[in-house]
Amino acid sequence: MGVWNLAKVVLGWAAIWWAAVHSAQAQGDGDIQASRFTGKPEGEVQQRVRRRGQESLRGPNVCGSRFHSYCCPGWKTLPGGNQCIVPICRNSCGDGFCSRPNMCTCSSGHLAPSCGAAAVQSCSIRCMNGGVCNEDACSCQKGYTGNHCGQPVCESGCQNGGRCIGPNRCACVYGFTGPQCERDYRTGPCFTQVNNQMCQGQLSGIVCTKTLCCATIGRAWGHPCEMCPAQPHPCRRGFIPNIRTGACQDVDECQAVPGLCAGGNCINTVGSYECKCPAGHRQSETNQKCEDIDECTTISGVCDGGECTNTAGSYVCTCPRGYVTSADGSRCVDHRLGTCFSSLANGRCASELSGQYTKMQCCCDTGRCWALGHIPEMCAVRGSDEYRRLCIQRLPFGTGNAAASFMMVTAF
Repeated sequence: MGVWNLAKVVLGWAAIWWAAVHSAQAQGDGDIQASRFTGKPEGEVQQRVRRRGQESLRGPNVCGSRFHSYCCPGWKTLPGGNQCIVPICRNSCGDGFCSRPNMCTCSSGHLAPSCGAAAVQSCSIRCMNGGVCNEDACSCQKGYTGNHCGQPVCESGCQNGGRCIGPNRCACVYGFTGPQCERDYRTGPCFTQVNNQMCQGQLSGIVCTKTLCCATIGRAWGHPCEMCPAQPHPCRRGFIPNIRTGACQDVDECQAVPGLCAGGNCINTVGSYECKCPAGHRQSETNQKCEDIDECTTISGVCDGGECTNTAGSYVCTCPRGYVTSADGSRCVDHRLGTCFSSLANGRCASELSGQYTKMQCCCDTGRCWALGHIPEMCAVRGSDEYRRLCIQRLPFGTGNAAASFMMVTAF
């Protein structure tokens, strides 16, 4: 076979091979297009062809779709790489480096749009807590203040010795809690009286918070003792704040204070209470219990003319010979018999009446003078206190057994 014939054979085989390859590639492209519209999965040939046509970007900061991806604004890839991890800064970072889009980390450690000699000269102080330095002064973020933005701000302040340690954050001393350290959970004794700046009348059987003590019957609290405020805050006397909602709610003094109105009947009311003691008793200001009233020392003129003996809830008058107790039992009435005179003559008893009379019978009727044996006594002038004590059987309200039998009602 000649050279020319050999060349024709080689060219023929080359044409056949090119046609086969072109046909396979066309079929693969057709299959890819078909798979995009029919939804059928790609075959191995199609996947090889697609990978040859495109190398997709990977990693963070990639925008676009799987068919058309690109680095998000502010980011680029390393030379020859396919990950968008290199930030872009418009200004020069000088002696620092670009750490995020348009932000430099300078050699001093702070973030700024640019670094270098110009940046150093424009700020000579260091700002804390995210503050930005501008012409030798710090512009602080919300929640901080001070020359270097190092002082936190608590807008409502910290109470009871609390210290501001962060934006609207208070560190409280022991015994206090709450956002502003306003809640006092210390416990101590409760006192009902204060005399000469001395706490008296400590309630027995109770150790409570200052809020509860001062909201009920307390006038001072704690050891050392602290005066209760004249106007408790945030609730008025008789109310305490709810631990969850903070709303003021009525406190039941009868349940909160052990022994309150002991010996009587304690009744809770809105913002207060009532203590109903038995007859002849009243609530003590010292221990808040129902105690017997000593009528002999508290009622003026009781058992006049005799001897008074106090009893539980009442009293008894012991009268001398010739005297009897009055109808209400509050005094001794003279029942001795003597002579009654109806008039006076030159300051002496005159016009003796026949018969024997008691001093009450004589002086409370028409007599002007009464005598027992040879000792005359002038009758009291009508309307005087002596006349009322002798002649008016019932004493005024508030004395005698009338006082002993009426119910004491006490409320703060």
